[in-house]
Amino acid sequence: MKTFLFSLFMIITLNTFGQGDPNTGFPIYLSFEISPYYSDTPYVYFELDRTYENNIWQVGPPQKSILNAALSPNNVIITDTINSYPVNDTSSFIVKCSVAGGALSGSYFCDTDSLNDYGLIELSIDSGQTWINILEDSILNDDVAAGFAFKPILTGRSDGWQYFDLNSFFNQLSPQNNGNYWVKFTFISDSIDTGQEGLMFDELLVGILANTNSIYQLNTLNVFPNPATNLLNFQLEEPIQNAQIRIYSTLGQLIKQKNMDYSEQIQFKVSDWQSGMYFYGVYVEGQLVKQGQILVNH
Repeated sequence: MKTFLFSLFMIITLNTFGQGDPNTGFPIYLSFEISPYYSDTPYVYFELDRTYENNIWQVGPPQKSILNAALSPNNVIITDTINSYPVNDTSSFIVKCSVAGGALSGSYFCDTDSLNDYGLIELSIDSGQTWINILEDSILNDDVAAGFAFKPILTGRSDGWQYFDLNSFFNQLSPQNNGNYWVKFTFISDSIDTGQEGLMFDELLVGILANTNSIYQLNTLNVFPNPATNLLNFQLEEPIQNAQIRIYSTLGQLIKQKNMDYSEQIQFKVSDWQSGMYFYGVYVEGQLVKQGQILVNH
């Protein structure tokens, strides 16, 4: 096992709902593809937890039997890119954010001894003095889960890459007054060596930098089904004049757009889209009034 005695910093990628549009939102991703990593980003600061001298988290291409490929080329953050995880280990990495738009989603791939070796995701709103385990059932309840929250199961063996979305719950605890919060990802193993491969994450979205100065108010918008396989529907409670829906890839590329002028429901055929996460923006007279995420899963 390699020993890391240094902090690792990540540059963020600011992907927008259309480059150059002053009314758009900015999904903030950790980029695992750019090296060297920088600490001078104004929004996100990433580091290995120095509390653990032999921290096993590494950034790079996974090179194991089961954990063998990134979700988006080529790098992930993983419990060692080559070796199985050791016994009696606790290792963490921390993402420190300073954006008012709290968000947390991404994808994970897990191969561990079920229940005995596992991952945690914790949130701190006081600069790491106290931490809240946001995967506890008493916190992430059914009401939140029903509001588009895919809870990650960070133990056992996942069936390939799995998407998780904790945005609904996350927004309840994120401080809206100053927008400062830390998220800690931890992996813990017990004393029995099972020779399994561990845990890795990719495409981590950690915040939304959005323009909230729009003068328009959007009535209730239902987006269903989400995840979508064949058809994706956008339904308004009441029709709106001069409205448009735009859908973007995670790279900020416009995939589809449709006018929704005086229409209560618009439908997109997604059967020929690649599986993965997309963003939508609802515009009224050119101003972004609503944004969100959709998942296409074939």
